[in-house]
Amino acid sequence: MKDKLDQSKVHFLGYLDHESLIHLFLRSDLHVYLSNNFVLSWSVLEAMACGAPLLVDDNPMLREIETKGTRVIYSKNKDPLELAKAMLEALNMPKQISNQLPRQIEKSWRHSNTITELELLIKTTMEGTF
Repeated sequence: MKDKLDQSKVHFLGYLDHESLIHLFLRSDLHVYLSNNFVLSWSVLEAMACGAPLLVDDNPMLREIETKGTRVIYSKNKDPLELAKAMLEALNMPKQISNQLPRQIEKSWRHSNTITELELLIKTTMEGTF
């Protein structure tokens, strides 16, 4: 794989302040998020809102984030060659970005909305009306 990859195009940046991170997402060809945890990272939502294509671990939490207009490839495989193939697939997806995407993501994932939905879920579970 080493001979097929232009390593000058792969960057490990360490800590970035929020403004720099947003600028990076706006220029990114691919945001790779391979987490074994069932935790949704804010970086994934922000990368989506900026229109960056995503290569993410295939788990139920990340399946919930897909929104019309996003470019997402799901991967269960941790094999380096299979991940490389998935990255190439993601990089070759058409670049059709919806102007409404940032608003769709904010509407779905705004803290006040998710708290309201969580409270409703807890209440209906306690009442047995689910």
